[in-house]
Amino acid sequence: MTLSPEINENESMHDVWFTADFHLGHFNIIRYCLGGPERVTAYRKRLACRTIHFIEGNHDRTARKLQHLFASWNRLSEVHAAKQRIVLCHYVMRVWPHHAQGAWHLYGHSHGNLPDEPLALSLDVGVDTHEFRPWHFDEIQAVMQPKAVDRESRFQAGRRAALADLAAYDQIIEI
Repeated sequence: MTLSPEINENESMHDVWFTADFHLGHFNIIRYCLGGPERVTAYRKRLACRTIHFIEGNHDRTARKLQHLFASWNRLSEVHAAKQRIVLCHYVMRVWPHHAQGAWHLYGHSHGNLPDEPLALSLDVGVDTHEFRPWHFDEIQAVMQPKAVDRESRFQAGRRAALADLAAYDQIIEI
């Protein structure tokens, strides 16, 4: 996994956005027709973002030739924004680096067709899951915070149950 540079903490979180599955030059998302490098370059120039860390997907054969247009190019990457560790991958993962420590996982590929896992700190940020616009960091944080609270609550309940079982076991064997 490549660790991308930390998103500048001096930058406002208003400048941090995430999305996936642009399908640059790929008519379908609207009809399965790939555009050439000139078209991908034109799309990139239209994006107002200064820094784009590109996570390669399964339709990026043409864009792969234009890696120089992006700040970084990886299949799996980790970034930090507002002290939040975020693992980026085109594909959804059930576990990812640092998931047990609260790292988020942002992905695409599934076009909103997978059910949300309520305790997983993961989110499909595909462009077609959010009115064809990127997800703002604050929007993602608003989704992740209740998931993190529920996850911690269930973890603590499970821990209490395990301790109660251990105490009952200790009484049975008279420790």
